[in-house]
Amino acid sequence: MSRSSLFALAVLVSTTSVQAQDAGGPGHASALLPDQTVVVIGGTGADGTPTGATLTYAPLDAAGSPAGALGVPRAYHSATSLYDGRIVVIGGNDGAGAIGSIELFDPLLNGFRPSAATLAAPRQQHQAIALADGRVLVRGGRDGAVPVTTDEVYDPRTDTIGPAPAGLAVATVTTDRPDYLPGDTVYVSGAGFAPGETVLLLIDEEPLQHVPRVFTSVANDRGEVWDFTTLLVEPRDLGASFTLHAVGASSGLTADVGFTDGAVLQVTGLPGSLSLVVGDVQTFTFRISTKKDAPFRNVQVSVALPAGLEGASAIPPPFDLGAGADVTFPFAVRAAAPASGTITIGVAGTSANPAVVCSDKNDPCSDAKTLGFTVTARSDTTPPVVTVPGDMTVEAASRDGALVTFSSSATDDVSGSVPVTCTPPSGGTFALATTTVTCRANDAAGNTGTASFTITVRDTTRPTFGVLPAPVVEATGPDGAAVDFGAVKATDAVDGEITATCVPASGTTFAVGNTEVTCTAADHATNAATARFTVTVRDTTPPAFGALPAPVVEATGPAGAVVDFGTVKATDLVDGEITATCTPGSGTTFAVGRTQVTCTATDRATNSAAATFTVTVRDTTPPAFGALPAPVVEATGPGGALVDYGAVKATDVVDGEVTATCTPASNTTFALGKTEVTCTAADRATNSATAKFTVTVRDTTPPIFGALPAPVVEATGPNGAVVTYGVVDAADLVDGTVVASCSPASGSTFALGATPVSCTATDRAGNSAPATFTVTVRDTTPPAISAPPDLVVEATAATGAVVAYADVYATDLVSGVSKASCTQASGSTFAPGVTVVTCAATDGAGNTGHASFDVWVQFSWSGLLQPIGRENNSAFKAGSTIPVKFTLDGASAGVTELRAAIAVFRVGNEPTGTALEDVTETVPDTGTLFRHDSGQYIYNLSTKGYVGGDYWIYVNLGDGLARATKISLRK
Repeated sequence: MSRSSLFALAVLVSTTSVQAQDAGGPGHASALLPDQTVVVIGGTGADGTPTGATLTYAPLDAAGSPAGALGVPRAYHSATSLYDGRIVVIGGNDGAGAIGSIELFDPLLNGFRPSAATLAAPRQQHQAIALADGRVLVRGGRDGAVPVTTDEVYDPRTDTIGPAPAGLAVATVTTDRPDYLPGDTVYVSGAGFAPGETVLLLIDEEPLQHVPRVFTSVANDRGEVWDFTTLLVEPRDLGASFTLHAVGASSGLTADVGFTDGAVLQVTGLPGSLSLVVGDVQTFTFRISTKKDAPFRNVQVSVALPAGLEGASAIPPPFDLGAGADVTFPFAVRAAAPASGTITIGVAGTSANPAVVCSDKNDPCSDAKTLGFTVTARSDTTPPVVTVPGDMTVEAASRDGALVTFSSSATDDVSGSVPVTCTPPSGGTFALATTTVTCRANDAAGNTGTASFTITVRDTTRPTFGVLPAPVVEATGPDGAAVDFGAVKATDAVDGEITATCVPASGTTFAVGNTEVTCTAADHATNAATARFTVTVRDTTPPAFGALPAPVVEATGPAGAVVDFGTVKATDLVDGEITATCTPGSGTTFAVGRTQVTCTATDRATNSAAATFTVTVRDTTPPAFGALPAPVVEATGPGGALVDYGAVKATDVVDGEVTATCTPASNTTFALGKTEVTCTAADRATNSATAKFTVTVRDTTPPIFGALPAPVVEATGPNGAVVTYGVVDAADLVDGTVVASCSPASGSTFALGATPVSCTATDRAGNSAPATFTVTVRDTTPPAISAPPDLVVEATAATGAVVAYADVYATDLVSGVSKASCTQASGSTFAPGVTVVTCAATDGAGNTGHASFDVWVQFSWSGLLQPIGRENNSAFKAGSTIPVKFTLDGASAGVTELRAAIAVFRVGNEPTGTALEDVTETVPDTGTLFRHDSGQYIYNLSTKGYVGGDYWIYVNLGDGLARATKISLRK
């Protein structure tokens, strides 16, 4: 398993616990909602029977919240997150046996609904794995004691289930061991997820002691997951089972893996094997330890030895080993005779939790284990093994040979390391020859071991040169120089100092440059050494300059002048005459003024000499004017005009374009007429020139009208209106304000519509300008309507009354008098109540005027009749039936079908009426409408249930008039 596809779960200690709930007991299931809320479903309740209880744990929620219960209580079922955010619960055990029913948890309902699908094979303790297409693969499990071997696939989109097809691709997740110690790292590998997707990891525990934890990992490009997260485990988790649910956030793929936290009694430190010699005693040690949360009692240790071996130390008596404790035992074994076999160690103990024994963390654990290793014992007849170096060849250090040191050792199977004696010994001087060295060693049993090797001392070392000369000499002429570098010596380890032979020899002439000299030295053993060094003859003397030029030249342009000062020469001791390189070079352009020229002469040995001289370029030529301006400008005011004739330029041979100074200056005011301007241009060398030109200012611009009036006037009669638009003037640049003459004139009568007015303004120079504007006379005033006054009319029928009113007329300033039209015609029937009559009239310009008046049709009535008085002081006994009566009179006397309604409102707690009326009990009316009987309207008002106090009786005849009378009720 590669580490790139692993993630680690560190098992630590937590202080967070889950409150005791029915949900989360043995056999529960849990799954994730899209917001990473954990839903814990069912399991075995406190009474030992399956429960339907459900808890939800939102992120960071340690207490959990109840949710809707399962329709069928169950344990050992599966819970799988679906692509649409729901959770499907499949199968399980309902207390009577394995079941096949399916339920769906909906987070919107916070509860379950039954599925129409049912497993073909009821099962519990099975796997339910989400597939990439959203379906769920149901695999394995058992029905009672019988394993279920068929697989089924549930489709949440159709709420159906059927046999699983072959070759389904599923995600997987596994752990490296089935059981872990507290503090161990749990390595989990996952595969089969979508590449790059986030994988949610839910760690569940049975029984539930912790808030379910959710972590995340990211699948690599092969769909494998690896990450690091934390699983919190407390001492009470010993013996618990854990389930890791992995859910692909985008693919919906799921996979589960389980592991446990059992009590472990661990034995470590045993050797792989043991080897003894008869009579020898060896001690081995081993360590017994427990998990930090799992104590053991009555731990017993046994040691079994093969024949020929006997124990040399006591076996420890039974002992208790606390949680997280360890103890180390040494045990000595003596070889009494040759032997071969296995030493076995037995370990057993009692724990409150399921216990296993392991030889180390990687060894599979079991409930009982015998641990052992191999052992052998034999007699000693073997001599020590002597170890010496191989044959040695040593270089002589002098005529006597060489000082040689070497190392040797001997090892015996029984005695171990034993001393060695060598002849000749290490550290002595060995002559120039080959010498044999013999080494011996004896063990305690008298066995002797020997070994030999040779040491050869020889002279193969060449003489060694010391510091070689490296003369550097100045050349004395074109051929170089004679060099004496003296005698060259070498040193030999055997022969001492030796004089070498060198080529070229000392005292000969060496050419300019580097010349290699080769020297050879040989000793009496014909060992020869060669060395080389370099003789350098150099030329470091620079050339020498003679007389230098100093030219003075007139400038020919802004850049100065091209100056040719010829070739500058220098003389060198070795190379003779040398042409110098000068900057700036001859034939280049030199600026006006003094320019220093630097010349450098370099010989073939790169020796350089520098010299300087001055080139002078001068300017004595004045600037020259070109074409001069002659501006003709229009006057802008009585004083003339501001004239900008621009910058007047002259051209100078050196300075190029030069701006002249002119009087009067550009951008000053020039009077009407002609004015002479004088300009002077001077270059930087103070050479100057003068020129003159004329500026002409004239007036040919007519006056300019400003904003013209555009009056819009309301007509005052059929002929239009008199319009006064005031004085129209124009602005002249020279004469100022000029009054224009206009036609038609201001104060004339203008007809309805738009009339153009033409105006002309002329200045003293005879320049004229025309302008026009429009006078508009319009009619926007609506006709004025005289409406009749408001009318109050008595109704003659239940539908109202016929009302006649005088014709309504309108008067308009332009169109005159016309008849208005009204919304309800005179002579028509007006309904009871207030009717607003609106009259309108439109003139010839489309202006409409409006006026309105009210017609109020009322019913004429008698007021309430006895026994209710009109003085608002009638009193009645509460609970009696009071006849409320009235008649219509006047023009309304003949109306019998009126829909009159009654309403009663209490207005005071204490009755104020003084006239107590005695009424005869009658049958009360229901509803609120009066009935017409014998020429009057009657409503028998029952006051049963009314309390004492004052009441207003309102009678509504539908005509908008308020009719109310107060009565009192007494107890």
